[in-house]
Amino acid sequence: MMNRTKKYKTFHKLTGAGNCFILAELRDGRMRAPKSQRRQWARELCNVYTSIGADGLLFLEKSRLADLKWDFYNADGSSAEMCGNAARCVAAYLLQRNNKVTPTTVLTRSGIIEVAPLSHGQEFRVTMPMIRKIETDHDFDFIDSGVPHAVVRLQKPKLLAAFDFLSGRVETIRALSRFKKRGVNVTFYTAVPGPRRHIRSLTFERGVPGFTQACGTGAVAAAASFAAHSPKATGGHARADRIQVDVPGGRLHVDLGGERPILTGPARYVAELHVSL
Repeated sequence: MMNRTKKYKTFHKLTGAGNCFILAELRDGRMRAPKSQRRQWARELCNVYTSIGADGLLFLEKSRLADLKWDFYNADGSSAEMCGNAARCVAAYLLQRNNKVTPTTVLTRSGIIEVAPLSHGQEFRVTMPMIRKIETDHDFDFIDSGVPHAVVRLQKPKLLAAFDFLSGRVETIRALSRFKKRGVNVTFYTAVPGPRRHIRSLTFERGVPGFTQACGTGAVAAAASFAAHSPKATGGHARADRIQVDVPGGRLHVDLGGERPILTGPARYVAELHVSL
């Protein structure tokens, strides 16, 4: 009888605050993933109706410049420069595989980042790319936090749940000529009253259908916009405050006090899966 097991490939599913990813381990040489097929794999595997379902697919590879590198694809097969939630998922995967993980550097298209678990192993820290640009405007702020974000501050908190209204704003912004070539993520946020630095945010990501449960670069961009517009701000986005960012899938924290933002939040290994491709 023909051995059919060779048709199956091993993948891992993880989630970071509801932002779900599929991970393929290529560093040990057990799995082949030709680059010519990776975009199609992302489209197939990320489809929630016909396969595993996820917001993105990433391949872990060896690197001479960092401890490892990733090749990352959105659910529609397009390339992604950076993803803060996926970075935490990488740390969760390393913890699952090795039962321990020290700070690990990862080469992304936005440069080298560092991921590490916190003491209890359910929350993870990512040293994100340096914020490259902040442009404030009347309609939205443009912030490059590893990927481009148009950030809209909503004065009325209830609008964060008005999805038809928000979707209309998304389409208007994405249609602007300045975003035709590279595209743009659109992040909305609203400030939470109280003594803490606290906001709620929601992101419509490139390459993913609809709003996602969480967006790490979106949380950083929203926090940077919030800090830049704060009446107490003294240094724009380089505030020392730690800002709490609530997203639909959980709670994140962004520290903008250093040269590079630090994103902290949950990540969890879900399952090992064997899929026919």
